Amino acid sequence: MKRAKGWAVASAAVLVVAGGTYVSANTNLLGSEELCHGLLTDSTVQEVIPGPGRLSSEDLGATSCRVTQSSLGIGAGDTEVELDVQSEDAGFPFERGLWQMTGRKAVFTEGATGVASARGGWVLLPEGCEVSGPLVGDDPEQIVLKAVFFEGEADPAGVARLLGEAAHGLAVRNDCDADAVRAPEQVAEPDPVRNTAPGKLCSLPGLEVSRLESDRGRPVEQTSGALERDWFCDLYFTDDTHGPYTQFAVVRDERLTAGARAADGPSWTAQALCDGTRTHFLMDSNDYPWNPEERSAAGLPDEQELFQRFVEAAAKAAGCPVPDAV
Repeated sequence: MKRAKGWAVASAAVLVVAGGTYVSANTNLLGSEELCHGLLTDSTVQEVIPGPGRLSSEDLGATSCRVTQSSLGIGAGDTEVELDVQSEDAGFPFERGLWQMTGRKAVFTEGATGVASARGGWVLLPEGCEVSGPLVGDDPEQIVLKAVFFEGEADPAGVARLLGEAAHGLAVRNDCDADAVRAPEQVAEPDPVRNTAPGKLCSLPGLEVSRLESDRGRPVEQTSGALERDWFCDLYFTDDTHGPYTQFAVVRDERLTAGARAADGPSWTAQALCDGTRTHFLMDSNDYPWNPEERSAAGLPDEQELFQRFVEAAAKAAGCPVPDAV
């Protein structure tokens, strides 16, 4: 009887140790509550990265860090996200051929200016915010906080909150306008990918071509945002690896208009005053690798004509006067 009781006590002790090991390896109940230079909390990161796992943070520099979620068990693996403060040229996020704000990403609708996806995102720090770091130049045009998931995927709305929280902390720490950047409660998720209708590109009435076909795959499109705020559309072919052959945008956010006007910005731009707000209409060919003959064979007019059609259709849909000259 005594031996049985001793076995029961020993078994209970093993369970406690095993349970403690599981809790330590798969949760942060026994760990730190602050991560990434103290800019993030466990709860924020755990909203973004689903499932059990222990969170740890490694500071990679004064303005960069790596957060890792690791866990034990069958099928368990690590999820990593890195945050870096970087400087960008004046054309960001619309540098020619390198748009960082597109129809395939969720767009912040409040709190800050930025985008998010399942693999990361970025947010602009407040204007005039002086943050030094290894990836920030001596005279940066814009300072951006970026997040990249190297393993695993996350909820875009959660990524936006993570970026907003970290950016707000950076602003507070560097005596910047912290009220200008905060975690958004929601984002505008991209619409599902859909077939492109030649008579209504990007679902804009009036933006039409006679046909649209290519041996590069089925023509499809994806949009994000809203015309009354900021709106984006990507046109591409399903079997093509070169990315969109055309990207459109309607931009009202003042933090984005500098990039729209920059010399290294979009290939095509026009602007109008819409209810007192300066609104920019943008188009970029994304340095798509085809010649005029291939473009025409696919059913598209030349870039100037396509942009003219886009501006007219988008301006009418957004309730704006159509610019006189493009």
